[in-house]
Amino acid sequence: PMSTSILPTKRPTTEAELEAISRKAHEFAKKGQYEEALSICEWLIGESSTRVAGLRRRASVLEHRGEVEQAIEDLEAILASGIEEPADMYQVGLLYLQVERDMDAVIDRPNGATRDRHKGATRSGRFRVSNE
Repeated sequence: PMSTSILPTKRPTTEAELEAISRKAHEFAKKGQYEEALSICEWLIGESSTRVAGLRRRASVLEHRGEVEQAIEDLEAILASGIEEPADMYQVGLLYLQVERDMDAVIDRPNGATRDRHKGATRSGRFRVSNE
């Protein structure tokens, strides 16, 4: 069971208070304490006035933890709510590219094979079509 002592005792009423709480979640994530970080994010998401900030921070924590698809879902939820913050659009675009690169890596190197530099051949003897 998660200790509630990491959660703030009152809802933030200023941008500075909100930023301090969000930064606390970030610090937990940097130390690998993802459950604590996510608890703070969930707490923020639970209140309509801090929901967007909580979704943004949770997306960041999830990305840090390697859960890119879930991070994208959080950012898409912000965009779907009608908030068109350029930074959110930029971040979701970067995450889409990361997912695409990860998928390409799986497709390009079946069974963990590595590509030779010449003729698009892989060391496992497979070939791939390439624009290189």
